[in-house]
Amino acid sequence: MVCLPLAVALEYAHALWSLGMQTSGLTAVDVQAEFDRGHFLRTHILRPTWHFVAAEDIRWILEVTAPRVQKLNQTIYCQAGLDPATLDRGLALIVEELRDGRYRTRAELGQALADQRLRLAYIVMNAELQGVICSGPMRGRQQTYALLEERVPRAAAVKETLGSWRAGSSWVMGR
Repeated sequence: MVCLPLAVALEYAHALWSLGMQTSGLTAVDVQAEFDRGHFLRTHILRPTWHFVAAEDIRWILEVTAPRVQKLNQTIYCQAGLDPATLDRGLALIVEELRDGRYRTRAELGQALADQRLRLAYIVMNAELQGVICSGPMRGRQQTYALLEERVPRAAAVKETLGSWRAGSSWVMGR
């Protein structure tokens, strides 16, 4: 099993290879299978770039980092004409597209949003930062998106608290 708290994942194949190099006894196929099963996810979580994050850690990390990333994105949202009502409309459309375990590629989501005259990139990033969507399994060479609640059902509050404690203590111990 791949064990990671968080890793930069700008270029998917390179990032996957990097994870494989940091494990012992796992092949690229094994690491890909871990990703496809949802043991770790690829999302925008620390800044407007891709990162891999352990599935059990995604919610608490989003809780800590998403407000800052959303603040950074406000200028871009304004420049792109994405006011709160438009972002909400895009979010609702994405939820409808992904409901009931329907994984969609970026192109498929892009088409659904384009049909409503909405722009893809920042609508999707907003949905990730809102904790509504995350990566789904790969479909061939295409990444898919999934509803976070369906892909990573909420863990017991105790487990989330343990994850927060573990990360916090790791950070403190590293100082």
